[in-house]
Amino acid sequence: MARIGPVPEDRKEDFLRAMGVPFSFTPSEKDVAGFLDEWDHEWLTAAYDDEDRIVATFGSFPFDMQVPGGSLPTGGTTVVTVMPTHRRQGLLTRLMRDHLDTARARGQAMTALWASETVIYGRFGYGIASEDRKLELPTQHAKLLDPPDITGTMRLIDKEEALEVLPAIFERAHADRPGIFARDAKWWEKRTLADHERHRNGFTAMRITIHTRDGEDVGYAMWRTKEGKDGMLLQAREVVGVDAEAERALWQFLFGVDLVGKVEARHRSTDDPLHWWLENPRALEQTISDALWVRPLDVRACLEGRRYRTDGALVLDVTDPIYEDVAGRYRLTVSDGIGSVERTDEQADLELSIGVLGSVLMGGHGADLGRAGRLRGSAEAIDRADLIFGWPVVPFVQEIF
Repeated sequence: MARIGPVPEDRKEDFLRAMGVPFSFTPSEKDVAGFLDEWDHEWLTAAYDDEDRIVATFGSFPFDMQVPGGSLPTGGTTVVTVMPTHRRQGLLTRLMRDHLDTARARGQAMTALWASETVIYGRFGYGIASEDRKLELPTQHAKLLDPPDITGTMRLIDKEEALEVLPAIFERAHADRPGIFARDAKWWEKRTLADHERHRNGFTAMRITIHTRDGEDVGYAMWRTKEGKDGMLLQAREVVGVDAEAERALWQFLFGVDLVGKVEARHRSTDDPLHWWLENPRALEQTISDALWVRPLDVRACLEGRRYRTDGALVLDVTDPIYEDVAGRYRLTVSDGIGSVERTDEQADLELSIGVLGSVLMGGHGADLGRAGRLRGSAEAIDRADLIFGWPVVPFVQEIF
C-alpha cells in the first residue's frame, strides 16, 4: 500500500514533475526553479509507492480569509492530483483526511479551495461559497453609458513598483469583501505578479497600469494582449479600484487600447457593476461558474468569527461526513451583529450538512439553498436564516489557488 508522507526539500522537483502528469504539463527548468523558490516544502504532502515514487500530490498553505465582518485562519487546499496509474485506490481520501486532520490540529477554523473538478469535494464536506464571472465584450460595444472624465493620470509601471503600490490599493478596495484572502509580500511577488511564459498562452507579457487621482493611487489594471480573429484580444487579469469612479476610469482606459477587437476579463465577482455602466449591456457575454469552496472545521469559531446583518437566533442541526465531534446541534444567538454559539439539545430550526454551512457562512447563499432542499426547515426559519446570514457584499475569491 502507498504511504502518505511529507515532501522533503530535495523531493520538491519530483513532486512538481509528478503533478505535471495529471495536470497535463511538462515543467521547464524555469518552472522547476520557480517552484523550488515559491513553495515551502512544509506545505506539500505526497503518496509514495513501494519504490518511493510520488504517485499523488497534495498542497496546503495557511492564510487568513475574510468572512463577513472579520477573518478566519484557513487552510488553502491546492495542487491535488493522483497519477492515472493509481486512481481508485483511496489515495485522495487518505490525503484529504490527512489535510483536514492537520488543519484542525493547527487551529484553522476552515479549509478552502478552488475545485478543478466539482464532483470531488462535496463528499469531504466542502460547499460552494462563491461564484465567478467571465466577461467578454466586443470593442464596438465597449462604450460606457456615461463616459467618465478621467481625472488624474494613467501610467504603466514595472513589477518592482507594482510590488510597492498594488498591495495597499488591493487591501483598500477589498476591505469588506468575504472570500478575499490575504496576500503577503511573497505571494504578490511569486504568484500574483509572476509572469511565467508557460502561463501566457500566446499573450504578451503582463502590463500593469496604475491610476493616480489627486496625488493618490486609487486603482490598477493588470492586462495583456494577443492576436485574435477580429483584432487583438485584451485579457484583463485584475481591474481593481478603491471606488466606482476609479474602476470606471480603468475600464475606460482598457477600452481605449489600440487595435483591440475584444476585451475579456476573468475572475470577476457576481456583483461586478460593469454591465450597469455599459451603453449596451446585452453585448456583454457573461459565464458564471463555481469558485470558492469552503469546509468548516470548527463550527463555533466559524460562526463567532463573522458578523451578521440582523439580530436573531437559530438552532442548527449540522451533519458531517467525517467528524462526529463536529456534527450536532448548535444554537446561534446574534446581538448587535455579533454571534455567540453554544451546543444545545433544543429542537432544530434548520438541518444542514457541514458543506451547506460552508456555503451559508460566507454570506452569499441562504434562501436559494432552502428552495433547493439543501437547507431544511420551515419557510419562516429559512427566511430568518437568510436575513441573519445575508451580507450586503457578495463573497468573491480573487484568483485560482
